Amino acid sequence: MESTDELLSEIAELKAQNEVLKHERDSYQHQSERVNAMLNSYHGSIWHIDKNYCVLECNRYLEEEMGYYHHFVPEKGEPIFGKKGFDSEAALFWKKNYDIALQGNIHIFDFPVKSPTGKRIHECHFFPSKDEKGNVIGVYCFKEDITQRKEIESLMLETQEKLSMAHQVAKLGMWTLCFETEAIHLSKEMQVMLELDPPYFSPLVMSISEYQAQFVQGVSRTKFSESVLNIQENKHNIGYEDKYEYNLRSAKGNELIIFVRRKVVQQCLIEGLSQDITEFRTIEREHAQLTNNLLQKVKDSEQFTYIVSHNLRSPVARLLGLTSIFQTESPNSEHNSFVVKTIEKVAGQLDTVIKDLNSILSLKNDRQEDLEVLHLATLLENVKEFVGSDIEKSAATVNIDVSRTPEILAIPSYAHSIFTNFLTNAIKYKHPDRPPIISITSFPTAKYIRIDVSDNGIGMDLEKVKARLFSPFSRFHAESKIEGKGLGLFLVKTQIEAMGGKIEIQSNVGVGTTFFVYFPLPAS
Repeated sequence: MESTDELLSEIAELKAQNEVLKHERDSYQHQSERVNAMLNSYHGSIWHIDKNYCVLECNRYLEEEMGYYHHFVPEKGEPIFGKKGFDSEAALFWKKNYDIALQGNIHIFDFPVKSPTGKRIHECHFFPSKDEKGNVIGVYCFKEDITQRKEIESLMLETQEKLSMAHQVAKLGMWTLCFETEAIHLSKEMQVMLELDPPYFSPLVMSISEYQAQFVQGVSRTKFSESVLNIQENKHNIGYEDKYEYNLRSAKGNELIIFVRRKVVQQCLIEGLSQDITEFRTIEREHAQLTNNLLQKVKDSEQFTYIVSHNLRSPVARLLGLTSIFQTESPNSEHNSFVVKTIEKVAGQLDTVIKDLNSILSLKNDRQEDLEVLHLATLLENVKEFVGSDIEKSAATVNIDVSRTPEILAIPSYAHSIFTNFLTNAIKYKHPDRPPIISITSFPTAKYIRIDVSDNGIGMDLEKVKARLFSPFSRFHAESKIEGKGLGLFLVKTQIEAMGGKIEIQSNVGVGTTFFVYFPLPAS
């Protein structure tokens, strides 16, 4: 009985073991089916080989591909090259890449493939498979068609290159500013704008202080710092945007004018667009200067037309009148002698007017000499000596103190003419109750050398004469018997402006006049 019971017990145990084995087999089969389904659902080839290049697992995509390209489908345990394919060109290519992974390296590569629809690009990922001890025992392989991805990447790259070229042509540069890291990220185009040397980074990262120290110079530092503080105050205000303009110095030392538009896109993150508008601003200034010059020429033309009409009309009318009263029947009469003498006098006046007009035209249209650095004290002593007889006759005193600015930049003949005009006018328009005292002093300014010429003469009422103060043939003391053509101040203003300077005046009737003459600074 005992033997029967033992036998029944063993049979029951074997049945239980069979049930367990059956369950494990079903479970394994179910898992295998799931793995195969997953492998076959991947739109690419998947396979696993051992160290001898024999296939351990593969999905249906690899089988279809091997059949199409190589006309055979390797069985499990069979070399993936086929039994006789180890020496073919294709086999050598694949063996070379398998060996990289069999050496323990992850290997990713792509290669072209011919197909009925044209050339395709395939990409492979090879991963070494290892046992429990870490020894390489095979390779897991994944391959997919990346033709469309490559086309998109190529299109994106082409678009980026075109955009980059457009940015460079338009002199645009992108940047981001992160207040959490206090770093500025500069695009390639921004690096080109700053005239940095290649290679260019994508992007170049530097701190705000580094950027300011390297590129922002002089008075622009204050404006740049204020702009940083302004955007920092609004760094949590998403959508806030503003624009400003500042000057910078490129890595090669060139001065640039930059227009900036920026926006808070996230908290503490600002995106900006900078544009080099140096050329635009230069053209704008040149255009403004040309416009001003044109307007001045129109004004000069109108003024010159008036001058010609006004100054020529009177002598021509007198000549016509004199010729009309000439007695042809008695040419040697005393009356005709008076007419001829008067004609000669008027003709001489007319010739003087024409010469003066010619001088004005020559001065405006032709500057033969170049600017030179002149020793100011020497120049003034020469002028003083040149008008020495006038100074002596009028008992004038001329005081000169130009020690603060020993040199000026000027055309020698113009400078001599300007100061000669000042001295002769100061003597000519002296006060009847006192001898002339003329003072010449100089002062350096930010952009000019300023020279003040003061006298204690009869002065002028500037409110009355302001509009025609520097006009040609303008006289401001018509009631006096002082001779003059009214060209002095006009010539002085024209000459000083031709050298890049300017002139101002202060005057009080009965007190005197001071001229402020600004000459260009000599190069340091």
